[in-house]
Amino acid sequence: MVGVPSDLHGENAVAYVVLKEGKFGAADVRAFCRDDLGCHEILRKVVFKDALPKNAAGKILKRELRKSGRLEREVDILESE
Repeated sequence: MVGVPSDLHGENAVAYVVLKEGKFGAADVRAFCRDDLGCHEILRKVVFKDALPKNAAGKILKRELRKSGRLEREVDILESE
């Protein structure tokens, strides 16, 4: 999960999901989260990817996910750096 800027709440959570197999949609992910999370914690956006960016040690590179999220929202990357 990565936080993205929000005018109303400061940040909203975005989940980047890699599916192993089968059909699973954003509504299914939100329903799964709704069982264990409060209303204010439920995801605003779910993005499905083929693979997550990782470093040599196998850790997920959240900064790369944030960068790709900015590109999806058409926000200039240099604006916040």
